Amino acid sequence: MLGLSKNATRVYLEAMESPGKTPDFFAENLGLSVHQVIDAHRELIGNDLALSNVDSVEIIPPDRAAELIVLRQESELIAHQVRLSECRIRAERMKAASYKIVPLGTETVYGASEIWDRLQGLASEARISMDTLSPSGALNETAIAFSQANDKDTYERGVEARTIYLDSARNDHKTLEHLHWLAEVGAQVRTAPKLPIRMIIVDKQIVVLPINLENGMDGLVLFRSPVIVKPLQQLFELTWAAAKPLGFSPGPKAAGLTDYEKTILKMIAKGKSDIEIAEKLQVSERTVRRNLKEAMDRLKAKTRPEAIYKATKNGWI
Repeated sequence: MLGLSKNATRVYLEAMESPGKTPDFFAENLGLSVHQVIDAHRELIGNDLALSNVDSVEIIPPDRAAELIVLRQESELIAHQVRLSECRIRAERMKAASYKIVPLGTETVYGASEIWDRLQGLASEARISMDTLSPSGALNETAIAFSQANDKDTYERGVEARTIYLDSARNDHKTLEHLHWLAEVGAQVRTAPKLPIRMIIVDKQIVVLPINLENGMDGLVLFRSPVIVKPLQQLFELTWAAAKPLGFSPGPKAAGLTDYEKTILKMIAKGKSDIEIAEKLQVSERTVRRNLKEAMDRLKAKTRPEAIYKATKNGWI
């Protein structure tokens, strides 16, 4: 069921009972050679079922592993559906004997300039939501400049924006600054170790996919058919649920409160509990309490009512 070899399965099950032990320990307990244990450990790491630690075997807990397995299978299924959709588009084009004719409900865009213009248009057309999978590590200056020139207006119109980047984006200083900027202007940002495909979903009605899965600037195809949009929206929701919140925290020179902190204080003022706030923002209770403490420290408030009073007095909520 896990899609693992016999040795990897045995090592995983043994690690549930004896976490953090060395390969020598597993070799002795399972009757395997150290080399076999190391190979099994590498297999677990490759399947995201163990941490990348060469000195000891530390597995991902079964509940988390189950989520990853389901997500991987869902991703493979959706990726296959996307490939089938692309094949249908090409087949229709061949039948029409002209690249100017595309199937009803789809739109194709070619050329870097045209792609940037179309993406800008989609951002300005969005009214409800924009959900994005961005399988990029470090972002280049062009992508950052485009985002900051166009996205702020979208968020200020009240569009709910959720974007998932790769965990590796946290390792690049400029990219991390940009992610903090997104959180500051109202976007919800999370990261994940892997993402299945580059994708934008606008108002849960339009899906934007790259024609070339390896290079998003080769061309875009826009789908409006619910047959394509709905399963891809489900893929995003699954990926979002498994992703890790950015945990935005402003620097010491930041003035006032972040939009995230304002939202938390507004919800507390309405009588919402930490659990209700966490569910609404799709974060943990610990994240809610940490951000609230940072807001209270900045406001120099000792209690929640005092924080709400000071924030209201300053016009921040």
